[in-house]
Amino acid sequence: MKEAAESSRYGSVPPAGQLSGSARVICDLHLKGSADPHQGRFLKWLEGLPTGESLWILGDLFEYWLGGPSLGDCEFAPVLKALRRRTDTGGFVGIVPGNRDFLIGEGFEAQTGVCVYPEGALSQGPGGAWLLLHGDEFCTLDHGYQRLRRVLRSGFFRFWAKHQPAFLSRVMARRLRSASKRAVPAKDPARMEMQTGEVFALAQATGARAVLCGHAHVARDEMLGGGAARFIVLDAFGHGSADVFEFQPDRDPALVSSSTC
Repeated sequence: MKEAAESSRYGSVPPAGQLSGSARVICDLHLKGSADPHQGRFLKWLEGLPTGESLWILGDLFEYWLGGPSLGDCEFAPVLKALRRRTDTGGFVGIVPGNRDFLIGEGFEAQTGVCVYPEGALSQGPGGAWLLLHGDEFCTLDHGYQRLRRVLRSGFFRFWAKHQPAFLSRVMARRLRSASKRAVPAKDPARMEMQTGEVFALAQATGARAVLCGHAHVARDEMLGGGAARFIVLDAFGHGSADVFEFQPDRDPALVSSSTC
């Protein structure tokens, strides 16, 4: 029963979003607006993807996302329009919100055609089910961060954020980013690491053959539980040589570089 309960958290992925065909997975773009050269590079990369190929974004597409106010922000308009063009032409795009853009929701989904999975997604791929997450939920020894994460993702905070003027939301976003920048250097790095025991436990609970995520900005690909589950973490998109996870029908899925695909 626990496996069924855990699996139901992640919603239903349509066939177009499954990983058994051609698909690419990216994360941690932290787009900041039209003046950000990284945003321009992403738009060019997105335009070059083959029509019909699935794309998954595992959180932190944006440096910050304020919900409704961000939908009308001209700085992000090119990204929203590019995603809409892709979904309108038959390309599936799924997103798992991250710690920077956890307020992505129904409005974003309606405007872009992107399928939003607030808790993560359990998708069929090579060898069975693949669990797609942002990854910050595995940093369980960072108790302060996990408390803040629960507060920010609560129904109360979402209601508050939805009804605030845009300028107050921007003030809150700036303060959260500033607090994060001050707090991270002072923390024990070991407490901020992803705990592989938590990864393996969730893989077992959901019946996932592999767990794929981002957040750490450092790539890894390893087997857990004596080969029972595969754990993959991507580099931040545009940084490092393993920032895309690629699924192709004619070869094994693997970490690759966005500069070569």
